[in-house]
Amino acid sequence: MIEAAGLVSITGVAGIIGLAAGIVASAVGTKKLLLADSFAPGARCRRVEQLALLPWAGAMLGVTALLLPALLKLAGLIDDHCLTHGLHHPHFCLRHLPTIAPGPVMTIVLLSGAIPVFGLIRVAFAGVREARLLAGIKRMAWSTHSVIRTELDAPRAFLFGLRRPRIVLSAGLLRLLTPAERRAVVRHEIAHARAGDPARRFILGFLLAVHLPQSRKRLQRHWNQAAEERADDCVADRGQGLELASALVRVLRTRHAAPMPAAHPLAIDSADVARRIRRLVDEARDIHVSPRLEYVFAAAVLFVVVTIASGHHTTETITGWIIGG
Repeated sequence: MIEAAGLVSITGVAGIIGLAAGIVASAVGTKKLLLADSFAPGARCRRVEQLALLPWAGAMLGVTALLLPALLKLAGLIDDHCLTHGLHHPHFCLRHLPTIAPGPVMTIVLLSGAIPVFGLIRVAFAGVREARLLAGIKRMAWSTHSVIRTELDAPRAFLFGLRRPRIVLSAGLLRLLTPAERRAVVRHEIAHARAGDPARRFILGFLLAVHLPQSRKRLQRHWNQAAEERADDCVADRGQGLELASALVRVLRTRHAAPMPAAHPLAIDSADVARRIRRLVDEARDIHVSPRLEYVFAAAVLFVVVTIASGHHTTETITGWIIGG
């Protein structure tokens, strides 16, 4: 194999191993220790997003840990030991590029890197279908500057657009609610828009594409619930919590409880509505989570990266076994 391709292959193996480690760590992190329902909604949203990012960060850190010694050698900050061991050794060196022939283990590892690509393609196609559906809804609606009203009989409220989201209200919802309840629902959707939830959910979908199916569903469910509760709290802080709870009860009592398509992530049935009502009525106070655990985790990750980088010869030997395996 040509030298440049050898370096690219070794870097790919490091990235895939880091990605796999991040996927496993994220699956472990979805337990209640990190995502307890009693935590404040904002903290839960933040932690879901961090866990979703973990596999991607693992891939970047894996590559960084292996290439860092190569960059330091290139800058003359550490000794160049490549010639001591011979060029046949798969060094992570930008000065003496490795010449390797992939073994079966390396081939399997590199092929496994295509799995996340299929997940990203699936999410992209889902996004295209969602955009087409929402565009169809917009064509059938009439709108003001910030509100789009549709002729849907099902009582629904959600946001349309990513950069400048607009509120979509169905005719069924407007007929069902009182003026005070409508204002509370609109306030709820405004809270979603100000938090940037449509764009955040769109990005979250791509980040979760590489996760294990069960972890992906659990993280998406946690984020949906937390995002709805965070918007509910904004309404309650304005003194309209009971009106929003009343609106949710009215919707639950209708015959239009059939799930909406996936294109309506912030619709009224995207979370545990009963829990939302209890929080609004009881004015529950959630536990505010200290970011101390997140700092400890970040420090631990940094320690692992530095350890791998400092033991680069051992890492090269292990990688050589994988490549030639």
